[in-house]
Amino acid sequence: MIFRAYEPNDFSGLLPCWEAAIRSASPQMSEGFILGELGNIQRDYLPKLQTTVAENGQIQGFICMLGTEVAALFVHPFEQRMGIGSALLAGQDAQTLEVFEANTPARRFYAKHGFRQTHSRLHEGTGHMLCCLALGGQQHLYAGEGKERRQ
Repeated sequence: MIFRAYEPNDFSGLLPCWEAAIRSASPQMSEGFILGELGNIQRDYLPKLQTTVAENGQIQGFICMLGTEVAALFVHPFEQRMGIGSALLAGQDAQTLEVFEANTPARRFYAKHGFRQTHSRLHEGTGHMLCCLALGGQQHLYAGEGKERRQ
């Protein structure tokens, strides 16, 4: 397994990994949301984020960081539970992240790595709740628009 920085010519290999992982982990997501995100990934997200890919002949997973925030961590469903996500996360100074509340496997994964839920908020684009996690986090009630809730 090789871990290396993302290069723009990796996009065609990264996209199937992302799509398989998002469809597997978040079946509640609408087709419209997924299709919209496909364009956002290449145009908006990847150019702004520090991305590391895991590959073994093809991209099996990747992590995107924005400073110390995990903006995305996806591993192809056929490659999950083999340590790829853990290895990608271990190579970063990850302190915070958000994950959909309904994505129980991801929430368990992050808890195993020391992340704790600090609060929840509504994801405006989907209407689904997000869990906001911090490494070793303590529960907080954050000021907002009344859409966040204490856990």
